[in-house]
Amino acid sequence: MPTSSSYDSLIQSAASSDWERAYFYYVARGQKSIDEWIIDFLGAHIQLPESRKFSLFSPHSFFHQAIMGLPLQIYSRHEGRKRILGLQIADSSQIQARFATEIEPQPQNARFHSTGNPLVDDENYRLWEELLFFQMCRRLLYDTGALDFIVHEIRQHY
Repeated sequence: MPTSSSYDSLIQSAASSDWERAYFYYVARGQKSIDEWIIDFLGAHIQLPESRKFSLFSPHSFFHQAIMGLPLQIYSRHEGRKRILGLQIADSSQIQARFATEIEPQPQNARFHSTGNPLVDDENYRLWEELLFFQMCRRLLYDTGALDFIVHEIRQHY
């Protein structure tokens, strides 16, 4: 029987066959919920830019892979002063999106509150922007129905 450490290594692997093995060993046997498996997978594979100048104002693709044959992309863009985080799930041909949604930060999180000291604010701003990104990812998956759509699609095919 696979152990928890083997689950982690399967989830973090770059090979899609390992993700499928994690699904069949843990989800299909009832040891993990499918939601937990998807969140663990995305948590292991979403990549923040290497640059110390990370910003959701910059167009960037954080995740662009197929999960169990389902092409999925998480990206950022901006419109004027608004940050936008989007999720797109394509069909197998990857030409037309079957599910697409975008969100903006909640009003209380839309603006970084500065201390006025650039030496303090620079590092704090970077941390704030990363936390905002992960908070928006959570809302993008749960509040828009994206996670339910992914679960439904995977269950249809496996």
